[in-house]
Amino acid sequence: RNEHNPFFGGGEDYVSYKGYADPQESSIDLLNMDVEVDLGFAMLTSATGYSEVETDGTSESSGFLRTNIPQYYFGFPRLFAPIERSQQVDTFTQELRLVSQTEGPVDWIVGAYYLERDTDFTINQLAFGLNDYTNNYLGLNPSIDFGDTLATGILDSTFEDIAFFGEVTWHITDEWQITGGARFFKQELEGDQGTPLPFASRTLDFFYGGDGGNDLLLGGIQSIESDDEDSIFKVNTSYDLNEDTLVYFTWAQGFRAGGANAIPAYDPLGNNSKFLTFEHDTVENWEIGIKGTLEDRLNYVATIYNINWEDFQTSLFTQFGIAFVGNLPEARSRGVELELNGYLTENITIGAGYTYIDAETRKDFEMQVGNPASVVPAGTSLPGSSEHMVSGYMEYNKPLENSELVYHLDVSYRSESDSAFIDSPQLVTDNFVHFDSITVVNASVRWEMNHYTISLFGENLTNDLGTTIATSADFFGAQDQGYGVIRPRTWGLRFSWVMDN
Repeated sequence: RNEHNPFFGGGEDYVSYKGYADPQESSIDLLNMDVEVDLGFAMLTSATGYSEVETDGTSESSGFLRTNIPQYYFGFPRLFAPIERSQQVDTFTQELRLVSQTEGPVDWIVGAYYLERDTDFTINQLAFGLNDYTNNYLGLNPSIDFGDTLATGILDSTFEDIAFFGEVTWHITDEWQITGGARFFKQELEGDQGTPLPFASRTLDFFYGGDGGNDLLLGGIQSIESDDEDSIFKVNTSYDLNEDTLVYFTWAQGFRAGGANAIPAYDPLGNNSKFLTFEHDTVENWEIGIKGTLEDRLNYVATIYNINWEDFQTSLFTQFGIAFVGNLPEARSRGVELELNGYLTENITIGAGYTYIDAETRKDFEMQVGNPASVVPAGTSLPGSSEHMVSGYMEYNKPLENSELVYHLDVSYRSESDSAFIDSPQLVTDNFVHFDSITVVNASVRWEMNHYTISLFGENLTNDLGTTIATSADFFGAQDQGYGVIRPRTWGLRFSWVMDN
């Protein structure tokens, strides 16, 4: 796990003080089949895919419990509560596409698409020794079996998406074309989900006069069912100003399916049932751009874009502080993208890119439901959004007898960003962390001959930490806070061989 905690212990970089290493193991099986049939007037393509992804892992969450709700577990002094997760996702896709091949000013595409995704997700969280401690703390004799299980949950769901789509392009002249497209779809989600809290349920049941045997007082397994039926459209037009320059405009709509949250149906502060599922979100995007070639050597692209989101999906918090995926009223992202690449000379190639992004909320909303102190005002930057990103590279090819040397240098820069919308003092689970800018430089020298390559390389020569994810001290405690890092400065020698086709 690429994570460290420089604010605890000796304060060294690349050192973590968590009680558990957070291991994870995954296996991926893929099967794809493509078939093309030439019908004369059109080309019929069938694309079939199937995948099985299994993931098993354990994460250490004791820091969150110790920091935020120690009273909930009676101040257990040796709390160790890793969460075991297991997930299997099976996905089947089938697409049929018919592309016209006739001569004339009009081209067309029609097709159909089907997806079925089965998800089986389970979690289990044990706090070893908690039952014995609780009985001793409460002085119970005979003892009551509260158990050591803090949480156990499932998400067993099937998602289906069936769509029909089409696109028509009219070549008005040799230089000017207009394209219109549409997609009509229906999506369905059904299954069961929930996160019972057995220990909390049993202790609450005991304090309210029960026998301490109710596992589902603060959670249960709920049925989920949702469906969406909609259509989205796009329009594109482009014009060749000359042989080397093209300008274009695109307007398009987008759609992202809703889903389910594996959270307890009930908690001590109320009913979470309205948070068990989240709605789809939609986007409306337009962009204007120009692309072309300079002096038959350099290719360039310049684009201005604007994206408006409705019901934007993001992480919010219940009244009890549990994170769930919810919907914001509105958000917007607009910016500029510039690209340049090609040959400076016969032996020198270059590339450069710059992106400016202004991504923000458009209406006020509560980051924690029912907490006015957690209101995020309109105009707040979206989490993880950097305003500026720059990249560039240069390669020099030096021909040798029967081989060549390639000198390579690349650099990337990303400006500062934040992990959450705002830093709310009343909401420690907001996990707000400010990330500094990142600059990474890589270099290499490669010797290439036929199928063989030997590379001497240096990566992250600036030795930048590259942090873009984190769990804050307010959220996980001083010892268990963590900050994601990229690999430190690395030197190496790499050998490679490419087989003949």
